[in-house]
Amino acid sequence: MNRTGKHPTLWLLMVLPLGLALLIYHPWAKLPLDIWDFREFLPILQRTTGAWQQFIALLGYYAHHGRTNPLFYGTFVIQYGWFGTDAGGWQWLRVAWMSVDLALVVLLCRRIGLTLIAGIAAAMVLVVATPAVRAWVQLMAEPQALAAILGAACIATTYSATARWQRAACWITVLVAMAFLSKEVAGSLGAVVLLIAVAWNREEGEPLIMRRHIVLGTLLLIVVIAEALLLRIIRAQPEATGYGMAYGSGALSLSRFGANLLAITLPVRPGADAALGLLYPANVAAILALVLGLTTRLRRRAADTRLAVVMIIGALPAIIGAAVYLPWPKFDSFYGLPFFIGPLLLYAAAIDELLTAGGVRRAFAVIAIVAVPGYAAIAANRSVESAAASLRLNADLARFSGRFAHDDTLLVLSPPQGPRGLPVAANELREYGATLGWIDTTKAAAFLAAPCDRFTPTTDVTAPGGPVFVSYSYGCGRLPNATLQIVSEYSWRDWHTLAVVHDTMTLDLAGAAVRELMRTPANKK
Repeated sequence: MNRTGKHPTLWLLMVLPLGLALLIYHPWAKLPLDIWDFREFLPILQRTTGAWQQFIALLGYYAHHGRTNPLFYGTFVIQYGWFGTDAGGWQWLRVAWMSVDLALVVLLCRRIGLTLIAGIAAAMVLVVATPAVRAWVQLMAEPQALAAILGAACIATTYSATARWQRAACWITVLVAMAFLSKEVAGSLGAVVLLIAVAWNREEGEPLIMRRHIVLGTLLLIVVIAEALLLRIIRAQPEATGYGMAYGSGALSLSRFGANLLAITLPVRPGADAALGLLYPANVAAILALVLGLTTRLRRRAADTRLAVVMIIGALPAIIGAAVYLPWPKFDSFYGLPFFIGPLLLYAAAIDELLTAGGVRRAFAVIAIVAVPGYAAIAANRSVESAAASLRLNADLARFSGRFAHDDTLLVLSPPQGPRGLPVAANELREYGATLGWIDTTKAAAFLAAPCDRFTPTTDVTAPGGPVFVSYSYGCGRLPNATLQIVSEYSWRDWHTLAVVHDTMTLDLAGAAVRELMRTPANKK
């Protein structure tokens, strides 16, 4: 773990993670804006003049949801000023954020003494790991928070040895505060940053805790207290309701903690059951590399305290992430992105040890470097392609819905309490279409939500003046007598056979009003 590997040609390998990202996420592809977040904040930006007023309006809106991510909201204002509703610009900036994170992961690996190849191997995993996939294609605060934490950690690696520790303490504090203000829970990783500052690059014979460590710990504690007070004030407001206020309502149990931990730790979570993901090839290869790498080092140098520190630093982020998200009832793997830094460091350290061990261990390291991101890329590609198909389907429905008359009624069928990936709600569809100019709210049809059983095979959809039923194939399923079917095609690769599978998502509409619209060209409506 003390090797440097500074040969200049090795830095050419930095193109590998970014190349893999471009191959999987192809940011040049034209896709519609995502329906969920954009239909909320774009109307606020559109009806407000001036960047500062837009920022204040966003703060007020999200405060009502019990949320406070002002730095993240500030990026909305900047990006809207740059790109407006051009989805391509927003997508390229997401790729830029994640590319910064890739570079910082490699830099952090180098700062803790790992080789460049080990750092690049970790960056390759970050490109396609389940906690990171959505960050490449969906508007999220996690990449921004992760960049702040990685930057703070890189500075912390030299904190105990630098002569300018006061300036370093200020930068670390600012960056941890930025993580808090980008994504509240991500700031909890300040504890890991403090551990790195205390434990790394210590001179021989120095006391465990020095004045500089006390100063940094005090500054970070002040940041934590300030963030806690801000959250308490916002959540205490009478009008504070909605998404963010659900934090604290999750059941506290060891089983949920374990599920969170696996979701954050595993490179790939191919299904709803995180435990079954242990059998996925990418996860098997990563776990074997971790076990072989760490045991190799321990056998060679059993008293290596430097390795012990790396293991603690690597294990702590996932444990913190699983704990801070325990009160959150809607946890999904992508929330774990900032905390995935720990598993990445452990993986990089293990690869580093295997590469220098020689023989069979080195051969396995090479296999892992290829197999872990390779199999993870298969799962990532399927997730990306299905998400793109869903985006196209929602946009097509919103455009078509704008053609209905004011006296028409659209019943959007949806299962009760479905996860976020399920079909959009009726009000979301209406707001989304109106935001992008596809639906004129002064002339629009009525959009109403309805349960799946509102439609039955015997329902008459031919009567004039009757409602139009709307059903997603991955929600309430196909309508047996659909008047119109909107199809969104996508392909994915089966990891068992590596064969390409051609798939579709469909949207069924049934009703007399649909038949009338099909007889009328769109430009005549």
